[in-house]
Amino acid sequence: MAKKKISLQEIADSLGISKVSVSKALNGQPGIGPEMRQKVIATARELGYVMTRTANRDGNEKFAFFVLKRNFVENENFYTSIYYYLNKYSQKHNQELSTFVITNAEERGGVLPKTAQTGGFNGIYVAGEFEDSFLCRINELGSSVVTIDYRSPRYAFDSVQTDNFFNGYAVSLYLIERGHRNIGFVGGTGYTSNVTDRFYGYRKALAEYGLNFDERNVIVNVDKETGLYSMDFGLPEVMPDAFVCHCDMAAYFLMQKLRACGLSVPGDVSVISFDNTVLGEKCALTTMEISKSTMAAEALSAMTARLANLTAPPRRIYVATKLIERDTVRQAVN
Repeated sequence: MAKKKISLQEIADSLGISKVSVSKALNGQPGIGPEMRQKVIATARELGYVMTRTANRDGNEKFAFFVLKRNFVENENFYTSIYYYLNKYSQKHNQELSTFVITNAEERGGVLPKTAQTGGFNGIYVAGEFEDSFLCRINELGSSVVTIDYRSPRYAFDSVQTDNFFNGYAVSLYLIERGHRNIGFVGGTGYTSNVTDRFYGYRKALAEYGLNFDERNVIVNVDKETGLYSMDFGLPEVMPDAFVCHCDMAAYFLMQKLRACGLSVPGDVSVISFDNTVLGEKCALTTMEISKSTMAAEALSAMTARLANLTAPPRRIYVATKLIERDTVRQAVN
């Protein structure tokens, strides 16, 4: 027997609202509050309703890309590379991608740029971790949302990311297998959830192999407000023989500091990091590669799937990583 097709009227009757209100909620149109919109979508999903969202009336689909200014700093190219590939892929699909670079004040205040407030986007990409106050405003626009390199615990957005906990464990294990026993970590655990996950992956590896964790071996060399890195930090009195760094930029400034103090990499201290950015290549860093092109492609795929079925459960997509071995890790002698 064929499954009964659920109508908008049945959803409306279930909630005690009008059919027009249901249509507005499912199509991201104004005039519906965020709580009611979520309630309509949840009810439609429960009843088995399936709908697709079509292109704008002018025939072109319009999308937004939100990213924090502190993640778009001049010497880093992780999110800029993701944007580059996403824009490239979007153009191939005749999609218009508008970019919104958000300041710290706008993020904390939940202030959307004026050109974004009118909405009208078929979908929204959010790159990196934003505060809930800003995600709330994005959610209120009523468009489909895909988060990149982050998963919100509060909002049921589709997400594309890597397994940061496992990767933190994997790079730490790589150091341990090469004889390192006193391993430090570069990164503030309150900086982003990605850094925190990598930190606890590192902690798990130390614990599994019976290695001591010393808080004095945790270094922070980035300003959370500006996203800028510096050499204005102290080194442990007893130097670890290796460091796990939360990203290539953090590793670069650590190596600069070590060399300024007369220590060589990897002769005295091994260094391993994440992202495999252009900076990582220039510094011959051993680093966990996170493919920016793959993340962009998966984000586009997730958005396409979401627009094909607005009431489907949220998807969580993990992008595979690859360790790139270069010249910053030595084989330790114990």
